[in-house]
Amino acid sequence: MTLQQLLSFTAIAQIGSIARAAERLALSQPTLSGHIKALESEFALTLFSRTNTGMTLTGDGRRVMKHAQKILAAREELFDEVKTARQSLSGQITIGVASSNPSLKIDALLERIAQTHPRISLHFESAPTAAIIENVMKQKIDAGFIVADPPISKAFTFLEGKRFKVRAAAPVAWRENAHDPKKLNALPWILPLEQSVCRHIADRIMSRHILEPDHIVCTANEMVTRDLIASGAGIGFLHDDSAIAAANDDRITLLDGIEDEACLGFAYLAGRDDPVLFAVIDALRTVWRLDRPPRP
Repeated sequence: MTLQQLLSFTAIAQIGSIARAAERLALSQPTLSGHIKALESEFALTLFSRTNTGMTLTGDGRRVMKHAQKILAAREELFDEVKTARQSLSGQITIGVASSNPSLKIDALLERIAQTHPRISLHFESAPTAAIIENVMKQKIDAGFIVADPPISKAFTFLEGKRFKVRAAAPVAWRENAHDPKKLNALPWILPLEQSVCRHIADRIMSRHILEPDHIVCTANEMVTRDLIASGAGIGFLHDDSAIAAANDDRITLLDGIEDEACLGFAYLAGRDDPVLFAVIDALRTVWRLDRPPRP
């Protein structure tokens, strides 16, 4: 016996018609018939008398109906209790943001929290991943949307949102130098700040391709990097979405094969026991449509 079977049973009993009950429940008529057959088989009872004018409860059906209504009423009471408990949660969660990538769906998260936990407020602070990780460790902030280069520290629980590629891009006029490491090394490069996660990824890509440029400029902002590349100032690394968009720009070309993978996600201290933070995490999992557990 399932709650859905009981919902089907009570709907048919109240309406007297499988067809109209199916419309109310947004289920097919064969599905509702299957629910009734399953209940009658499990109870070893005939629940309905089937006539040309519809369906009416038998004596056994009326007795089952009384208990079904009590069970469904208890279900509604439970939902009301859960809703009240959710709405009673209150507090502020401070979240660091290292990337404004639309795939993070921060706008959808805000909407979800407003619907389910109206007394929880979210405060966002823009910062590089390294600073977010440090601030979460020191409990200056609660969590962060970060660019991760797995494996992440075991001190954190990491909820993976999206994997993406980091790709090298150059001014389109330099396309002819794209496959010559010596020529690439002689050109200026625009790299993320030292000690940052993005710089670690960039250094790994460059090491793999034996790239040791003579001239390096550092910036913490990917949009600044993209603008500098487009202006002909140097070669740099862009996240996949930005890189693909940049490839449609007549001023930028992607360097095939000079790339690696990282991911965007949500990190917080492992073992953290905070119902307000967990409410935000549940909302985020719903927004991201995740059914896998967070990775420790």
